[in-house]
Amino acid sequence: MGFRINTNIDAMSAHRNMLGTSGSLSKSLERLSSGLRINRAADDASGMTIADSLRAQATGLGQAMRNAGDAISLVQVADGALEESINIVTTIRTKAIQAASDGQNTVSRAAIQADVNKLLEEMNIIADTTAFNGQTLLKGNFTNKSFQVGAYANQTVSVSIDNADASHVGRLATINTTTTQTNLKSLDSTSNFVQYTNATLGDGTYAQLAANDLTINGVDLAGNLAGQGVSQLSAEGLAAAINRTTETTSVKATAETSWAGTGTIVGGTIADGGLVINGINVGAVTVVANDADGALVSAINAKQAETGVSASVSADGKLTLTAADGRNIAIYNGGAYSATSFDNTLGSGFVDNRTSVSITAAYVADGASEINVGGVNITYNAASDTATTRDNIFAALSALGSEYTVTQSAPGAATVITRTDGKDINLVASTEVAADTLSIQALTPAGANEGAAQTEALGSSLVTNSSQHGSVTLNSTGNIALTGDQQTMEAFGFNSATSQVAAASGGIADADVTTASAAQTTIQRADSALEALDKIRSGLGSAQNQVEATLRNISVTRVNIQSAESAVRDVDFADESSTFAKMNILVQAGSYALSQANAVQQNIMTLLR
Repeated sequence: MGFRINTNIDAMSAHRNMLGTSGSLSKSLERLSSGLRINRAADDASGMTIADSLRAQATGLGQAMRNAGDAISLVQVADGALEESINIVTTIRTKAIQAASDGQNTVSRAAIQADVNKLLEEMNIIADTTAFNGQTLLKGNFTNKSFQVGAYANQTVSVSIDNADASHVGRLATINTTTTQTNLKSLDSTSNFVQYTNATLGDGTYAQLAANDLTINGVDLAGNLAGQGVSQLSAEGLAAAINRTTETTSVKATAETSWAGTGTIVGGTIADGGLVINGINVGAVTVVANDADGALVSAINAKQAETGVSASVSADGKLTLTAADGRNIAIYNGGAYSATSFDNTLGSGFVDNRTSVSITAAYVADGASEINVGGVNITYNAASDTATTRDNIFAALSALGSEYTVTQSAPGAATVITRTDGKDINLVASTEVAADTLSIQALTPAGANEGAAQTEALGSSLVTNSSQHGSVTLNSTGNIALTGDQQTMEAFGFNSATSQVAAASGGIADADVTTASAAQTTIQRADSALEALDKIRSGLGSAQNQVEATLRNISVTRVNIQSAESAVRDVDFADESSTFAKMNILVQAGSYALSQANAVQQNIMTLLR
């Protein structure tokens, strides 16, 4: 080994090593003091890229969580307002039910209408003022609004809120039939059934509905009206038949019958049995001009539970009769009653204005036959002997609903059908019943003087022998498409065109409870409004659930992303403290080694002595 003074290799080596350990010690101190493994790009270039990307994602998710919170708050504001709107519509519906009762008069209905108007005003105020951050929510302009709920572009959820003011919910599509008032073809001292003269078509029989003769929203009504004479069915029966298809057509039918006198009421006396409405004797009444004392109206309304008909007097003194459920109104002014038989001819039928009929049958050929009662087809087996056929009819008719009582005095005897609710019986025999074999007998009204002449009442100035066929209104929250055979359409009272289309219009804002019939429509409008508001609210509930689910998801994602970033960027103190201790010792050892390397040069002086 040589001794050199100018170049101390050992010192240089010790210095180099000490510089390295000093640099490592400095980095370790920096990491321990900052808590970060990566303090600059040079520390870990690729790691820094990954960590920065993860940090951006985590920060974005944090803002997305705040956005989701805003969306939830907005939905809750709208939901609370809609809840109050639903409460208002429910109140309007309740008031409409109140106004639909004949216990109300014009004055009380006007008071109810004033209350309804205030409720509608408040409903519109709610729609106008419900807002979030300056944006109105219930006026139909808050649609397809997006909330950013993700860390990257187009990660959104959409919220739409339909218009919820009074003019946009509760819309109905409406088609009306026309009313028909006819003279009775037969209502005299020997009969008490009603047969419409205008129901007879060209071939002298009542029309039988064929497939697609009458359809609503693509649903064929032939199955529900099979065997019915077209003008034969009361408005109530037609509405009931249509309502059996509501589930598939979304169309609801309501019926009302109204009869208006043409002349003013004059004073006089109506003898007992002189005025009969739907087979019910109104009784003796002393009438003053224009019914100023209300005696006539009171007498008629006293029988409303039995006749289904209410009475009122117009301002000009004319009598108006109304059947709110759409049953036919048969009016008989003077005359006598007795039991009578009516033999159906092929395909014909009648509407009886009594609540009870007796059905018998003679010998007919074997086979299935039909009779339609109240729009319900009843099939019975026509046996080879009369008694068995009658028993079969009784068995078949026993399947009628609870509104009918079906009795048979003995096996093989006639079947008696009675309406327990006091409404008239709509009954038609199908074309399969042979002529002159089915006898339908209208039973004598209770309290009538059978076979006795009656005192003529007030004549045409009060009422005449007539029958009023009511009108049917079709309502739907969606559009209504009514199609059919032209002759059938006309016979049922619809427009003579082969098709009618009605679009939903109006709204709960059109709520009218000033008349019983208008109140019935308002009930339907309220139902439509509730359906629309519940649909909006349901959509908001679904949107809130979606946002809340997204919020829970991004909360978990954010935690995991931050954990991943920490694993890349943050220092592991346990590991780094060990590194620091090692580097600290090495730096101290390096300093000692350098001092010793410098001291080695002193040995040369020994050689120079």
